[in-house]
Amino acid sequence: MPLTRYTTAEIVLTERRRLEQPLLLLIWLGTAMFSLAEGNLLYLLSCTLGVGVNWLVVRRNMEIHLRHAYVNVGVVISLVVIVLEWRFTNVLPQVTVGHFMMLIQLLKLFERKRARDYIQLITLNMLLVVTTALICSAMWFAAALVGYLLLACYVAMVFTIKRGLDAAGEARLRGEAGPLSPRQVAWNVVRQWPGRALLRFIWAVTIPALIVGVLAFFLTPRTAGSLLEEAQKNILSEGFDTSIRLGKPKNVYLSDRIVLRVKVRGPGFKSSQAAGFSSRYLRGVVLDQYQGSSWKNAAGSERYLLSASQSPPLDSTLHHDAVRHTIHSMTLGQTDLFAPYPTVWLKPSKGISVLFSRSLEYLIRGASPTRQRLCYETLSFPSPPGDRPRAYLRWIRGQTEPLTPPSVQLPSVARKRVGALAEVWCGDLLEKRRNDPQHTDEINREIAQRIENRLQQNYEYTLDLSQSDPSRDGVEDFLFYMRRGHCEYFASAMVVMCNLLDVPARVAVGFVMDEYDPDADEFIVRDRDAHAWCEVFTEAKDWELFDPTPGGARLAAMERPWYAFITDFFQEIQFHWYQQVVGYDFAEQRELSEQVADEFIEAWDTFVWGLVQLRESFWNLLQRGVVDRVLLRFLLILQGMAVVVIVAIVGQYLRRRRRQKQPGAGEGYFSLLNRLLALLERRGLAITPDQTLLEQMRRARDQFDLPEYRLDALARLQYRWRWGRREPAAEELRQAREHFEALCKHLGAK
Repeated sequence: MPLTRYTTAEIVLTERRRLEQPLLLLIWLGTAMFSLAEGNLLYLLSCTLGVGVNWLVVRRNMEIHLRHAYVNVGVVISLVVIVLEWRFTNVLPQVTVGHFMMLIQLLKLFERKRARDYIQLITLNMLLVVTTALICSAMWFAAALVGYLLLACYVAMVFTIKRGLDAAGEARLRGEAGPLSPRQVAWNVVRQWPGRALLRFIWAVTIPALIVGVLAFFLTPRTAGSLLEEAQKNILSEGFDTSIRLGKPKNVYLSDRIVLRVKVRGPGFKSSQAAGFSSRYLRGVVLDQYQGSSWKNAAGSERYLLSASQSPPLDSTLHHDAVRHTIHSMTLGQTDLFAPYPTVWLKPSKGISVLFSRSLEYLIRGASPTRQRLCYETLSFPSPPGDRPRAYLRWIRGQTEPLTPPSVQLPSVARKRVGALAEVWCGDLLEKRRNDPQHTDEINREIAQRIENRLQQNYEYTLDLSQSDPSRDGVEDFLFYMRRGHCEYFASAMVVMCNLLDVPARVAVGFVMDEYDPDADEFIVRDRDAHAWCEVFTEAKDWELFDPTPGGARLAAMERPWYAFITDFFQEIQFHWYQQVVGYDFAEQRELSEQVADEFIEAWDTFVWGLVQLRESFWNLLQRGVVDRVLLRFLLILQGMAVVVIVAIVGQYLRRRRRQKQPGAGEGYFSLLNRLLALLERRGLAITPDQTLLEQMRRARDQFDLPEYRLDALARLQYRWRWGRREPAAEELRQAREHFEALCKHLGAK
């Protein structure tokens, strides 16, 4: 692959390296944004390698290039690869197009570049960034896009300067026999690079571009599609799962992502007091079938059969004694609703309908995700419920429908071992229940408490499950081998043991509220607060909550670092980004347009009212000769506008006069300068094309002892005309003639 050094003209005149370096950075940034959005490290590494090689070569004022035919062959091969990818993979069409643009840019990096090649590279890279915006909605992309826009504006300005310098090398002024050679032009435009001026001016270019982008954002709302799906992946809750699978050797990592914010109110207490033990547990689903180390709900999705509108109304007494939870969801696309048991009334956000099961699990109607932040209120009965709340709950479950006992299926050996351990722990209570069947509910509750206490005392809480054996039943492995685990193992073990002892129990999965924010008077629920516990049924107390997981050990494992508030802050920003920016749809656009229309109508009404007042003021002036305050203000405004217009006209006139040129006024200057140079050359001054005019004058000063100020004046006058495009005025030409005559006399005296 050949390496070619830049010519002197390319180095000095066109400032090629000044353009190549920011352009390479722009190409890398655009390709990196697309690769990271797609998650494709192969393209990222390939483009990084290609840009890096070119960067090292450019720093040495060289270029690396292939023959044009080789580049065309590479384009054809890339096209074939992209067609095969589109035909035989499930990649999105936008991603396929992005891959093709990345390959074309990579090939053009190794092509000899001219002005049109630079334009093609910049255009392809900008189109790649637009494609990235179609597949990525992350907040980091928005921040990177602002930086990309600044860099793109800088590259555009540098490219404009380069094109101007190219044109300067090809231009011919009046009085010159023809265009200068690139070498002559290069040595005559040596000047300091205007880097600071470009950086100051970049904001004047970028701010209008940002304004156009914001207007485009408001005029082109998003629709449901890949962006919203990606938003859900980024901010949906990670800690909650509607099923449980035991026995996987793994380490569980806790996320600090905020899921819910909850206010709790009830008769005589606030959130910080959280009335009752059960009010801090927000249940999502219940699981009542255990088989193969897994829990699921036997009824599946068919359990959501009732609409919230079907439940009987709560009378004033039940309403007064209920506990109220106001729950703000911090996730998008949420369909499960979390509420304490027993929640008998739920009021969702506007436009959302709710289904619930006989076990009081709540679900948003329909599977389509919601863009809005979900906010809902719940009313739940204190635990244990009284007679009237229990009657209400029996109606919901169906008074004539018998209770379906949970199903627990273990391998025979595991069933014997787990059942034997449960009987050892609760043998005396089992004997008591057989002898006193009238108090079965009370004794069953005592059995549940006994199992709960033994699990808390004899087993250790941990998130490290690397020692688990998937060949064993999960509950058996936990009770007899690992003797340690997290909440799912504790809850599963208790439910299995209770059911083996004929105590109806099931697993509940949701969140537990531990973190309280006193400033907001609300609980903060995070992903790491996802929890599993046990619900035991008795006729006297309905379903009652038990938590066999050691509370102190669980909280100790969830201690947060000192910098956790920073992650909370950025998470809140991220949520608002997805809600307000990514989720901006046609409904939001319609609401915004209505607000703008209202403001416009109000402003128009104010304007019309002002015209009416002004008309009345003129009428008073004509009839009574009275100048009121409205008319006075109007006259002052007119005077101010007139002053502004006059100043603008005068300023434009003065600028025009100052910049006014005298056509042909300086044509004679070239003859003077050429005559002087010819005289110096006849006297023995060696003049070579690689010398600037100022260098030639200074050599003449040293060789012939000429006045420096006269030579410098002639040289700088030529610079101002040739490179600044400002023709000399008559006074400047007169002084130039005086300098020329004085120098000729001085040389004649020699």
